Amino acid sequence: MPLYKEKEAYVFNPYCRLLGGVKQALWLTKSSLIEGLPKSVTSIYEDPTYTFPNHEELVHNTISDSCLWSTTEEQRPKEEYCPKLLQGLLHLCLLQSCSYPGLSQRSFIENYRLAASWRRESDLYLVRGITGVVMSAKTALEPQASPSAIQVTEQQALDSLYPLSPAIDLQEVNVYEEQNHLATLLYKNPNIVHFCFQEDVKNLEKPVVVQSVATDGQLFHFMVLQLNTLDLESSDGIKNIIWMDGDQALYDTVASKAKIRRKVVVVPAGVSGLKPETFLKFWAMYLNGAV
Repeated sequence: MPLYKEKEAYVFNPYCRLLGGVKQALWLTKSSLIEGLPKSVTSIYEDPTYTFPNHEELVHNTISDSCLWSTTEEQRPKEEYCPKLLQGLLHLCLLQSCSYPGLSQRSFIENYRLAASWRRESDLYLVRGITGVVMSAKTALEPQASPSAIQVTEQQALDSLYPLSPAIDLQEVNVYEEQNHLATLLYKNPNIVHFCFQEDVKNLEKPVVVQSVATDGQLFHFMVLQLNTLDLESSDGIKNIIWMDGDQALYDTVASKAKIRRKVVVVPAGVSGLKPETFLKFWAMYLNGAV
């Protein structure tokens, strides 16, 4: 086989479930973690100027449409309502384009094929798979961390996974090709690791910023990655930075009919426990870079 290599590589795809979780992803991407979202996003979320009009009713209807209205099944599978919900929320945001001219520069691609490869210590890691939705704009996002904050990461140590292997739960292969595609990423799978790499580049003149929203149809995970370095082989030196705000529920329950146990309503019919603040974070991420 022409692509056979004696040295194995480790592949991450959308079906991988990392036992090491966030700590493993941070080690693989040589990144330090900051809990919460960067100021560029929180400033939009907290500013009443950017309030989304009538958002509670609109989000409630979008959830109902995704999970209840367009099906005769008692419980629609996640594989069906999750992408439909994501498309519905994106549609709500698109309706605001007339109020924010910067949004007219956005473009979307579905089922984008992603390929990335990099070396970490002595091993080669590959990312392969098809994303949910890729959103891009003509204007790049500005760096979120200052040059001094980037320099601070040089002194930060990455958490060890010992006794676990950094490659645990990744697919080991000997037939592979090193490929890289650069993209801005928006995912509908909460288990995706997010990467943005270019071939033969180690030192970036200016940090590259990408942001991502992942969801399983109920919980949302918001992430911003600032790529400060592509020198990933060693754990020394400047680190990349990830801001993360995870496990944000959009609602508590959704059911086509009430579930009653011992004459007590355990799960009410319809959408209950709506968390509109989660959608406002989604809106802030969408609006980031356009205002």
